Order: sequence, then C-alpha cells, then structure tokens
Amino acid sequence: MTTFERRGLAPSLRFRFDKSDSVPLHEQLRAQLVALLTEGRLSPTQRMPSARSLALDNGVSRTTVEESYSALVQEGLLVRVQGSGTYVAPRPAHLHGAMKSVQASGGSSATSSDNHDCGAPITSLVVETEKFRKDWNLAAKNALRRFPSRLLGYGDPLGQPTLREQIAYHLAKRRGILCDAEQVIITSGSQQAIYLAINILLQARDRIIVEDPCYHNVVDLLRFQKLDILPVPVDDHGLIVERAPPARAVYITPSFQYPLGVKMSLDRRLQLLAWAERNGAWIIEDDYGSESIDQSCAETSLFTLSNSGQVLYTGSFSRTLFPGLRLGYIVLPKSMVDAFARLKSLIDRETSVLNQLVLEEFLKEGKIDPYIRRTWKAYERLRNVFFQEAEQYLSDKLEITKKSEGVFATLFLREDHNDVTIAKRAEESGLLVRALSSSYLKTPPRPGLMIYYHTVSLDACERQVLDLARAIRQCEAAPCTG
Repeated sequence: MTTFERRGLAPSLRFRFDKSDSVPLHEQLRAQLVALLTEGRLSPTQRMPSARSLALDNGVSRTTVEESYSALVQEGLLVRVQGSGTYVAPRPAHLHGAMKSVQASGGSSATSSDNHDCGAPITSLVVETEKFRKDWNLAAKNALRRFPSRLLGYGDPLGQPTLREQIAYHLAKRRGILCDAEQVIITSGSQQAIYLAINILLQARDRIIVEDPCYHNVVDLLRFQKLDILPVPVDDHGLIVERAPPARAVYITPSFQYPLGVKMSLDRRLQLLAWAERNGAWIIEDDYGSESIDQSCAETSLFTLSNSGQVLYTGSFSRTLFPGLRLGYIVLPKSMVDAFARLKSLIDRETSVLNQLVLEEFLKEGKIDPYIRRTWKAYERLRNVFFQEAEQYLSDKLEITKKSEGVFATLFLREDHNDVTIAKRAEESGLLVRALSSSYLKTPPRPGLMIYYHTVSLDACERQVLDLARAIRQCEAAPCTG
C-alpha cells in the first residue's frame, strides 16, 4: 500500500495566465501542472500546495485551482488523501514515457479526439428537450426535498446504495444482466470506469487486445498506462477472435462497435469467452451504445454469457441522457468489488451525490424508458430520411450498404480520397462527420465517413446531403493531404 509522506511541500509554484485567452484559467493551470509532472519536477507522492495557497500565490480563485486538481485526480496524476491533502500520484516512473508515447501517436490525454478526428462526440440522446427539462427538474426538486442531509457530507465512494439498486434493476430489465447492487460501482462517466479497470487488472507492459479500427480515446488511455496494445481486425460480425493472440485482457464494444457500428455475433461472443478462459484473460465490455439501439434486436451481453467471472461491464448515463451528467457505472464480478472499492476511494472520494440522487429519482419514477423509446423512433425517422437522400445523391461516392441502428452511420468511400479533409469540409453542411481512416491502428485503413444522425435535419436533409456530395467532389477535383 502506498504511503504518502510530507516530504516537504512542493516548492512555491508560479504559473502564467492569459485572462484574455478563450481557454479557461483552470485548463491553463491544468496544462502547466501536467508539464511539471511529465518533466519530473514534482516527485512521486510529494504533497501539493493547498488550493488556497496556490490560488493566493498566483492571483487566481480557489475554485480555479480546485477544478484543475480535480481534473488531474480524475486522470490519475494526483491523489487526494482524506484529512491530509493532495499528492502527486505514486506512478510517475512511467509518466514521462507514457506521455511521450501518447504524443508520438498524434494526440494527448486532453486533445486526442481532435488530433485523430475520430473522437466519439458525446451528445444527448434526449429528443424532447423541453419535456425532459421539466421531468429532470422535478426529479431534482424531489431529491433535494427528500435527501437534504445526504448532500452535506461525503457519500459512499462506490455510489449511493439506492441508485446502485436502481441501476441493477434497469440493467436486468433492459439488457438481461442479473447482478446484485453490490456489484455495481458508480463512476464519473465510463472513461473513469475503464481507467479503474485497467489499473486494477493490468500492469505496465501487459498485453491488451483492442478492436481495429477502434475508439482512440481509450487507446490513448491504454498507452498512457504503458500497456502493450494488440490491434485485432473487425469484420461484419465483430472482432475476428481467431486472429486474437494471447493477452491479459481485451477491450471491446460488442453491442455497437465503434467506429464501424457492427454488432458482434453470438458465435463470436462465445468464441471470445472461450479465448478468455483459455488465456486467463479479462474482458472489458463497453456497452456505450446499448441505449441507442432497439433491445429486441440486441445480442446477449458478454457479462450475461460468461460463467467464469472474467467480464467487466461498463455503461454511461452521460450518453443515455446528457454529457454534463458525468455518471457511468461498472458491473464487476463479486471477487473484484473490494479491490475496486479501495482504488475508487483513493482517487475519487465520491462521485457527485446530487447527480446520483436526481438520477435515482428519475429511474425510480420510470421516466427513462419512455425517453429511450421516443429516441429510437426519432433516430429511426432521421435515419430513413438521411438514407433516402444519400441513396439518391451519394451512392456514386459512398457505399450505401448498411442502415445502422445506432447514433451514427459509417459509410465507406468508393474512391481512395482523404476522408479527414472531406469530414472537415462537410462541417459546412451542418452534419457532424468524422473521418474513419484515423480510427485504424494496424489494419490497412479504409477511407470512410461516420455521420451522426442527431445533426440530420428533417427539413434540410436534402441540402445537407448535397453539401456533403459537394465536399467529396471538391476533394476529387483537388486532392490534398489534409
């Protein structure tokens, strides 16, 4: 167990701030602190100045420092110790190298999705915003009225017990996942859930399999932890398990693969479980898109199919409802709960109690299922309109072969054009478009476009599709390197 010593406070830290810059002050401070950490100018387990003293020394508010510290705690670079203070995390031996490897890959922990042009935008799936706002506000009022005392102290690091019960019930009803509430841990989004998992299950240089193409934000996190990443190709049935080498773990998005949008077949799921049992490996199942597809057509989760207790299941209400909620969860084998409890309490004393209580009210009142059903119908309308126009105006440019169930469609370009440039030019159409080729690690990349339905306009879809076709033609006429 790590001991945090008062080695003497970190030396007086002075930073430069540009208050005319559009970048918030807390982000400016965070970036400068990361630089000190990566340069080794702050030692492992060294105690940081208090937020109050650092704020006074630099002429900024205490809130600015608290927000920066909180962000670095979330990223695992700092650690809060109750009753003692904030310390440099005890894993800096590989911090500098990890940051170098992330930067060499073309991104950083803060900006990788921008540099790769393939980050999954987190957008609200709620389509009736005014009604949702009223229902959410009512749930908030009920939570404040019923549980005022819970908001005054620390909550359970694993999450509010009653919310964990509601999530267990929700998962049983929606995904057929049968688990005890004690197996559910509340996290600050699914990214933190994945961070917890890899820190407990894996050590530096352990081998982990990822899908290829993949979700680069998670890959950057794996690189940061100095894991040996093994990309395995994906086809129309999901990860090609027969091409998976031995490894300690696999990170996978089987319900709605990011970024191809394919569903992992039942046969492949069973193959993957058999592979994990043979290799004594863990499976981190990221079910990020499950709420955006019709569950009557969904395959059984890997967590449900597994009998060996080797699957960890993650999800996020930040995607189901709205990104500012910052609530995710991880469902664990019972044998893992104590280890996760220790790490969660160390790096994150609690996840927002207020948001947990409001979500609990929302789930308990049965509000979420009607929104999910209406979301399916709304996205189905948007898909139908988009594909109708795409088949008319884009079929010579894109392979219109699959009508995706989820929140985006992935369409391959018929010609080998620069999809990054096309995606940037397509922003003028009002569509949110991501380049597919940037998502590949080792498999020869296929140029294509990921088109998000929530930006499709029922009234202006024809114009949007024509603008997209125009962007492709411009790249055909004047090829460029991006």
